[in-house]
Amino acid sequence: MVDSEKAAKRRRIKPEKFSELELSNREEELFQQAVANSRWEKSLPKYEIDQAPVYYPTVEEFADPLAYVERIRSEAEMYGICKIVPPKGWSMQSSSLDWDSPKRFPTKRQQIHRLQESVPYSEGKSYTIKEYKNMADTFKQRWLQNHPPQGKSSNEISAEIDVEDKKEADTEKCHILNKESSVTDNNITDNNADDLNYLEEWYWKIADQVAEEISVEYGNDIDIDEFWSGFPDPERNFPKKNEYGKELYGKDALSGIELWSDEYYQRCGWNIRNIAKWPGSMLRNLQVKLPGVNVPWLYLGMLFSTFSWHNEDNYLASINYHHFGAPKQWYGVPGVDTPAFENVVRRFYKQRLMEVPDLLHNMNTMFSPSKLKSLGVRVYNLIQYPGDFIITFPRAFHSGFSYGFNCGEAVNFASPAWLQYAYEASEKYRRLGRLGVLAHDRMICTLATHALREINPNAIFGPGSISSQLLYREFERVVKEDLLLRPKLYAEGVRDVSNLISPPPNSCESMDATAADYDDKRVCSICRHTCFLSAVACNCSTTSVSCLRHVAYLCKCPLNNKFIIEWESQDRLRQILAAFEDHRQGMKNSPRNVPS
Repeated sequence: MVDSEKAAKRRRIKPEKFSELELSNREEELFQQAVANSRWEKSLPKYEIDQAPVYYPTVEEFADPLAYVERIRSEAEMYGICKIVPPKGWSMQSSSLDWDSPKRFPTKRQQIHRLQESVPYSEGKSYTIKEYKNMADTFKQRWLQNHPPQGKSSNEISAEIDVEDKKEADTEKCHILNKESSVTDNNITDNNADDLNYLEEWYWKIADQVAEEISVEYGNDIDIDEFWSGFPDPERNFPKKNEYGKELYGKDALSGIELWSDEYYQRCGWNIRNIAKWPGSMLRNLQVKLPGVNVPWLYLGMLFSTFSWHNEDNYLASINYHHFGAPKQWYGVPGVDTPAFENVVRRFYKQRLMEVPDLLHNMNTMFSPSKLKSLGVRVYNLIQYPGDFIITFPRAFHSGFSYGFNCGEAVNFASPAWLQYAYEASEKYRRLGRLGVLAHDRMICTLATHALREINPNAIFGPGSISSQLLYREFERVVKEDLLLRPKLYAEGVRDVSNLISPPPNSCESMDATAADYDDKRVCSICRHTCFLSAVACNCSTTSVSCLRHVAYLCKCPLNNKFIIEWESQDRLRQILAAFEDHRQGMKNSPRNVPS
């Protein structure tokens, strides 16, 4: 009784109102922005998203993928993405995929209702191809049964979606699909655009409005060397070589080969396993295998599996092929709208960006194109069917999701036009302290080395060519920065040990595994830029170096304890730069001597 009376007399502590809590200025700003964003999102109307362009090359135009992309680039890159439909007769079979293989590939578990929160993906289960297909088909059937469109039963929508193949037609959404590769029985027919719209609306209800909680598993970034590729191996039966034993790529490699034959699909440039070595590729000298960059990734998706907003490493372009299965929904933002896109990200993810400055690189953030369009960002869409290629252009953000079980394959590529974006990507990575997939300075110097040997004015980097001028502009910037900062640092007290230390000389013939391993040892510890011409080290460490920009942040030692490692002397840099200037101006035989 006494205890009860005491309990009754206990003073109730009045809870604090949220407005009475002490918030820092920064927290208050974030809170007010979150409230404003929430109110704005609730009133956001649905915007119609315009379609990106679709191209239909002739057989002649289709012969050279890089030349064709360059031909359409001035128009297509203003949309960020475009679709290329192969000419009539293209029917490559994805025979390299082993449906009976016991190999299990890993997946990522995606919580679609939390994509706006930038929640990292967790590890999903591992599957064989058949197991994954069965799981994906079962998931889709059950979802449709629980969410039938108005006026249709679940059986009707399932019957429309479960189609063996699509017939060829002239409409934009109808392309040939080889019956053997249509193993998914899970495609949406051409006249079911309403069904696609229905699924798209539901996707954004879940992703944007959390209409329900749903998780899927995505087989992304599957290593084709460890698992499978849908394209034939270019080196099967030995590569075709010329009389000097050098591999041939491009039209020469296709000479005498029957169009649409098995050997054609093995050798052509639209076999994306060939595109890194294709004439005009800036990645031709990249000998080390970089999955996703010069070696394709394979992708196995299911209903609502998502590739979130991102642009490609080093602002490269990409080519994406749909082997078979349900369509994919794509969204693209033009590269010129990248600053506006990133402003939207800063508006809605201020707190998250404080924790993860390089948020979009994690590829787990998704928000609707309507949100972007309402804030003045241009955004476009495409639907990709089996047999379609999607091109994403340098710097362009893109995203999308799958409408059911499907299989695709993608890889980066770089034409000379990429050079105008390479510097911007390098500078952004340095600001973020992010290591580039490609060592920028090595890449530029390697390309410059090969360009200087070219005497054919009609070649990509021929004397006086536009591509040579693009390359020279960036090569000049890289060299002149080094020539400016090196003497400045010596004058400030950093020691010149060039007569005492002889590091291994740079090789600009190719970028192989040995070069990549060595580059890993000379990454600036502050901005993560790969030092190529020179770097600063200190006696206090045998491993840390900095680029010439960040000497002050390397360590607390006095400048006279630091020294510069020179891989290229200043005299040699001046000679190469002068020789390249002659080459850029169209002088086939430069009077200047360039040391080897």
